[in-house]
Amino acid sequence: LKIEEEHMVLDVAGTFVDTEDPDLVYPLDPPQETSFLAVPPALHSSMVSVDVRTWLVNSGLWVLHRKGLLEHTIYPEDVPKEAAVQLDTRLFHRIFPRFWGFGLLKQASHPLNIELSAAKAPSIAFGKEGEVKVEVEVKLQLRIVGVPLIRSLALAVQAPLSAQADVKLTGHHHQRLTCSLTYLSVTPLKVLSSIASISSNFALNALIELLSSALLVPMLNSAIAQGIPLESDMGISLLNTTLSLRHSSMVLVTDVDVDVSKFMVDRYGSKLASSAMAVATEALAKPAHSDVRRRRRRRQGLHRRRDHQRRRRG
Repeated sequence: LKIEEEHMVLDVAGTFVDTEDPDLVYPLDPPQETSFLAVPPALHSSMVSVDVRTWLVNSGLWVLHRKGLLEHTIYPEDVPKEAAVQLDTRLFHRIFPRFWGFGLLKQASHPLNIELSAAKAPSIAFGKEGEVKVEVEVKLQLRIVGVPLIRSLALAVQAPLSAQADVKLTGHHHQRLTCSLTYLSVTPLKVLSSIASISSNFALNALIELLSSALLVPMLNSAIAQGIPLESDMGISLLNTTLSLRHSSMVLVTDVDVDVSKFMVDRYGSKLASSAMAVATEALAKPAHSDVRRRRRRRQGLHRRRDHQRRRRG
């Protein structure tokens, strides 16, 4: 805790934990820097500044990865009909030229699912221009729908994924945290399994690049296009919020508006809140004991002066 004339700085050491598995602890030590004690210039005209380190964010991603929660499946029905790529086995024409000779399929094409998972915990870094950089080892599997499960895995690859997104706050009173994916790279590829011999590495790289640029990036941008609203909760609202990114931290500067009545009702219920507010109002309406004593002394002093004046006149 650091207290100065116009501000107070509180350094809180925090990390993400799994309450069901408290022994699951992020293995990297937190940074020992103290530069966060410097007050951001924007704080001189605002009420609160919050400095979040990348270490805290990465600890959360590490816990999610260890719990197996960084997995997602894209189904054919998730792909817009107007998309340049549709998820079916026609994507395999070039990488598996002998595919249809295996007698696996009884029709021209079958739908495909894309299964994405993090092979290692992701890491995040913040850039000076407001961008967020993500590095993660990703596993991508293409699974055929409608065939026996033992023969459904057509292709599995693993590769380092690098992504970059621009993050910013929009609006003034009803603000939103918006994000736009600007860059995505999945190379070099390592083939884990394939249902048939791959014609060439060039064809395989072209397929993954097509899935990334024509499918994954547009779908991600569509999903995050609306942003995250900074809504009020329990009567507490953020106003005039600004966001800035540095190499190792994210700084949020904001004003705070508190509706005390709503906070009390949401926190304690309407009955208890009404009683508490009534007691507080009554206490504020009554003069303090020191004020009562001060007024009594003033009246007593006034009476003594008047008595003294009468005696002098007599």
